Amino acid sequence: MKHYVFAYGTLKHGYRNHNFLKDSTFICEALVEGFYMFDLGSYPGIYEGEGKIYGELYEIDAATLAKMDYLEEEGSLYIRKSIKVNNLNVWIYVYNKNVDNIIKIEKY
Repeated sequence: MKHYVFAYGTLKHGYRNHNFLKDSTFICEALVEGFYMFDLGSYPGIYEGEGKIYGELYEIDAATLAKMDYLEEEGSLYIRKSIKVNNLNVWIYVYNKNVDNIIKIEKY
């Protein structure tokens, strides 16, 4: 079964965690509205809001989705959520902790 994922931050091409997507199919660059991005130190996190996030869409398989769930500590650190992007149902990882007193990244 194929899945689609919106990659941002360290999962994007050229960043340190992109190796999780190396065998996946790049679809296009994409813009997602309805989220803010925050600086969590060595990686960013997104949180629902009125901002815009630029990233990349990939087609992935179930094994890659499971690896990404592990990386993102799905259900704890991040929550995997389904959203519509370019008429596709796409998985996105949303930060699951409090963002008070965390620096918002204004342009990403």
